[in-house]
Amino acid sequence: MRVTRRFIILLLSVVISLPLFTQEPPPDWYLGKPIKEFSFSGLSAVSENEIRGILRPYVGKIFTNDLFWEIQSKLYALEYFDEIIPSAQPADENYSAVIIHFEVKEFPSVDRITFEGNQRVRDSELLDTILLKRGDMVTQAKLRADERAIIELYHEKGFPEASVEGVLREGDRGTEVVFVISEGPQIIVRSITFSGNLLYPEKTLRGLMKTKPQGFLVSGVYNEQTFQEDLRKIEDYYAQRGYIDARITHVEKTEEIEGDRHYLHITIYLSEGEQYRFGGITFEGNKIFSTERLRELFSLEEGDIFDRTAFSRDYQKLLDLYYENGYIFNRIDLREEKDSEQHLVSYHVMIEERGRAHIENIILRGNTKTKDFVILRELPIEEGDVFSKTKIVEGLRNLYNLQYFTSIAPETPAGSTEGLMNLVINVEEAPTANIQFGVNFGGSSDFPVAATVAWSDQNFLGYGLDFGVNLTAAPNEQTLGFNYTDRWLFGKRWTGGVSLSISHKDTGKTIPQDTAIDGIIFTGNEDNAVPDNGLYTGQWVDAETGEIVPNPSQEQIDAGDVITDYEYARRNGFNIPEEYLMSYETWAISFGINTGYRFYTPVGRLTPSTYFSTSLTTLDYDASRYRPFDPTTRENRGKWLFVNKWNLGVSLDTRDIFYSPSSGYYLSQQLLFVGGFLGGSRHYIQPTTKMEGYLTLFDIPVAENWNFKWVLAAHTRLTYNLDQFWVPEGATYQATSLDQLYVDGFFVGRGWPREPIGGGRTLWDNWIELRMPLIEQIMWWDFYFDFPAFSVDVTAPWDIPLENYRFGVGGGIRFVIPQFPLRFYIAKRFKVVDDKIEWQEGSLFPDSLGLDFVFTIGYDLY
Repeated sequence: MRVTRRFIILLLSVVISLPLFTQEPPPDWYLGKPIKEFSFSGLSAVSENEIRGILRPYVGKIFTNDLFWEIQSKLYALEYFDEIIPSAQPADENYSAVIIHFEVKEFPSVDRITFEGNQRVRDSELLDTILLKRGDMVTQAKLRADERAIIELYHEKGFPEASVEGVLREGDRGTEVVFVISEGPQIIVRSITFSGNLLYPEKTLRGLMKTKPQGFLVSGVYNEQTFQEDLRKIEDYYAQRGYIDARITHVEKTEEIEGDRHYLHITIYLSEGEQYRFGGITFEGNKIFSTERLRELFSLEEGDIFDRTAFSRDYQKLLDLYYENGYIFNRIDLREEKDSEQHLVSYHVMIEERGRAHIENIILRGNTKTKDFVILRELPIEEGDVFSKTKIVEGLRNLYNLQYFTSIAPETPAGSTEGLMNLVINVEEAPTANIQFGVNFGGSSDFPVAATVAWSDQNFLGYGLDFGVNLTAAPNEQTLGFNYTDRWLFGKRWTGGVSLSISHKDTGKTIPQDTAIDGIIFTGNEDNAVPDNGLYTGQWVDAETGEIVPNPSQEQIDAGDVITDYEYARRNGFNIPEEYLMSYETWAISFGINTGYRFYTPVGRLTPSTYFSTSLTTLDYDASRYRPFDPTTRENRGKWLFVNKWNLGVSLDTRDIFYSPSSGYYLSQQLLFVGGFLGGSRHYIQPTTKMEGYLTLFDIPVAENWNFKWVLAAHTRLTYNLDQFWVPEGATYQATSLDQLYVDGFFVGRGWPREPIGGGRTLWDNWIELRMPLIEQIMWWDFYFDFPAFSVDVTAPWDIPLENYRFGVGGGIRFVIPQFPLRFYIAKRFKVVDDKIEWQEGSLFPDSLGLDFVFTIGYDLY
């Protein structure tokens, strides 16, 4: 790539254009002039509209040398052009503005990618390994990077002599990229033995190694890089136990050739040495931090068996202490002092303290769509601030949580003078616009096709705005909605959003009715009113034993000592048969606004928030066939009613990555007011308390791009539907079946059918998950244990009967892509009835395992 570094070409271009005017301007006439527009020549595969979109923010700005280098750097960062020749042209005869013209030479475009010489690795696997794709601009740097990727793949598969050469061949329609491969022999490890190991057996040392002899379910392929890491692990194992002189003195490799396979016998020779203890640590030159402050960073005490790994980890804490406070130019030397007679190892730290480093410039690269200010506002550090490693890490975490970028790579080159640093943030943008089309055939005979069309962009126009439109047409629901959210109102951490939706829903046959099929008709206001259910008539029974109580007193009823036979049955898992249930339809027009503010505190991100929504709703059903048990439902049929909701909330969040945390916790308290002093047709209060925690159990590097990692996640959420503290005269607790709380099998209680029928007033959702990344930025494997519980009454969680818990265990794939937040599990459900486990039959392998296939959406990020 030939980069134009001087303005000589720019000046020559200006001189060439001078004959167009009668009066010769000064050579640097363009400096200080506004940029009117940009023009281009030489574009072929690259869209001019794309380039103009990138340069549009510079139109109207005053031309300076620094601004020009920024513009040219953005163009080169696209990796579209091998050469860019700029020129300045006057916008008018008065030279009042400047037109910047770019003559470009594009990199060749890839038309085809082929491989030659690969006998043991498939083309498809090689294509997945390289970064170049058809239609990409190919550079020598990209070609060399893909060569290295292919060689690394072959090394992982046991071909240490593999070589690759990338060749560009011109074709009729473009450039063909050909990778010519020489594979060489595959080497398989047949045996690994040790010599000189007196302290630890071969089995222990072999267990430390990733390199394994060929065996059952073990390929045994030899990878030199992995083997060298194994040797270091063995030495580290000894050093962690005080044997700091332990060394691998020699490795003997014997090859055995059988056909096209090369087998390897490895013998590792060890010198174990003597065990050392820690003799202490001293410091010299430290004035900023006291010796006591530095000493407490080290966990080893004098006389302890020396652990080099623990000491190195603690020494890094010392370095971080200085770095996090901006002292990155300090010179810190660590001197080891070893007493071979006493078998003691001591350390002396020499510190040359210098002034704090400051950020001179923050430079962004790779953000072609996202505006600079969207990135900069997420960084808790600005130009001129003291350099802080902690703040930079926090800023990078904020950028990852935006989900706008697939890669974020910081650099910290030196600034223009001593004491100054530049912070360069390289990003690779991810697609943030999401278009969903879904069609499902089946379901209702009246509406056999369910369709969903949704478009959203969480980085709308690159301004960090969340905007979306959705249309759903399903057998039981049709919705048209719009939403808009700005997370940085007025440049502050102040969130504001609005939403508007129009919807129609069919509840399905979930609504209790009262038509005297097998009972009596109640008004719904009697103390012992119960819906038709086929078995229970509303007679009074003891709340604890279920025995009939013929004539209870009002005191017994009010105290809850007696309940109806139907209520007792519900508490013990009875569900109304479908023939005693009905459905109704609802229509709603809703409007909502929300706001919140994010405070960054030492204990986490504190976010108070609120939202208000109002909706106009109505419901209808066939009154000639159905009579809802709920008198409110009967009363509201055919009426357009307002439903007003106001939510107050606060949360505390320390999670590292919102959408797939590996550490931290999330605490939230929400209080939803519906009706009451707000007016409207529904009246209840819904408090929700939520707690989540995440802990990385271990994180072991296995390959360059994959770690063997387990994350333990736990969640609990308690929700109530309570009576309003004030309601209009004549009103009471009023909530439709849609407002009630359910184990729905989708968001709560994975795989379970929706219950309780008619809904409950207490819901306690609990789960524990063990998570392992398959491709960390794309999908994970999760094991889970669900144990939600419900109650039809307002009940303390410890008083919910065991029969009302819905248990489930399973495992499956969880996608963490924002546009594809789906989860697919294989599960087994059970509940406890009469103190016995009752396993539920699923549709998978019904004659044996009886498992369930479970599909859910990982929707709950905040």
